[in-house]
Formats: sequence, structure tokens, C-alpha cells
Amino acid sequence: ERMKKIQVQIGGTYVAKVIQHGQDAEPALRAYRKARQHTTHHNLSALHEIASEWQRNRFVALMKWVEGTPLADLGGVLELYCEELREPSVEAMLLRWLDALCDALWQFHQVGLVHGDVSPRNIIVQGGNVVLTDYDTVTDVGQPPRSHNALYASEGIQNRAAVTASDDLFALAAAFFHVLFERDPFAFGA
Repeated sequence: ERMKKIQVQIGGTYVAKVIQHGQDAEPALRAYRKARQHTTHHNLSALHEIASEWQRNRFVALMKWVEGTPLADLGGVLELYCEELREPSVEAMLLRWLDALCDALWQFHQVGLVHGDVSPRNIIVQGGNVVLTDYDTVTDVGQPPRSHNALYASEGIQNRAAVTASDDLFALAAAFFHVLFERDPFAFGA
């Protein structure tokens, strides 16, 4: 899969998502269709258009471009970033971000959906705000996970158990742990 940043004169800047292989595209299109109406929260990247069907080298989804830095890139510099923003403390800033992201995830959870790929790469920091992106793996609660990033996946997801809303919260905690402490989170069986 690849993404392309495009500028549209009237409406702003968008990300066009292109998926190269049909076997990946069909599940992603279903995920986008499920997620689209729930991406209006200000801490979620708005999903504007979805292709009716997959075509090679054509976009499958068009999302609002979120200007900023992936949370993953702030490992080791959170204190400096906090000072630059004139935040009272790193703890206060991170708690505010976690609260905002939990509120954003609630948009999915309240309708029985799970994001499925909460990770530092999919959390974009815009000044003092955070935005969750990437909806390829949105899944109905109770279904098997579509895929997982082992570093942030709960034990249930790693064992291919049915997804629950708490799996997103586990991934969110693991993502923040990873960035905050610059250590891999939660090694199961270790």
C-alpha cells in the first residue's frame, strides 16, 4: 500500500490511499466503509471518499491530510516538545493526549467497531493536539483481528482472539509506553 499527499485547490490537502494488491484492498474498503461516518471527531483524520471498488493504481480512500509529526518521532524529545509548547508538564500533556484519543476511539467503540491499529505511527501530533489516522483495519467487535502490530497488540490479539474495544486501549497504552520510555512495551511470556 502507499499513500500520496495531494493538494486540492478549494478544499485543502488530502491523503489518497492506494493499495496495490486486490486481496488487501477488499478488506480495507470494507473497513473504510464501516469507519467513514464515525471519523468526524476532531481527533480523528476525516475520511472523505471511498472508491466503490478496487482498481490497481487508483485511490481507494481519500482522507484529510493531518499536518504534524508521528508520535513515534517524539521518543526521546518529549520534554523538549513539552517546553516548546509551554505545557505545564510532560505528564499533563500526555494525559490530555490520552484523554483526547480515548474520546476519539469512543466514536468507534460506541457503535461496535475497533480501530485495530493504534500505534505511534498512526498518531499524529499537531502542536498540542493529537489525531488518530489509518482505518485499514477497522473491525467489528467480536470478529477476528485483520492484522496486528505485535509490539502494540494485546495478548488476545496476538492469539487471534475476537477483537474487543479494550484491545484498542491496550494498544494506545503500549504506544505511549514505547514513546515515553523508549522501550518495547509488554513482552508476553518473558
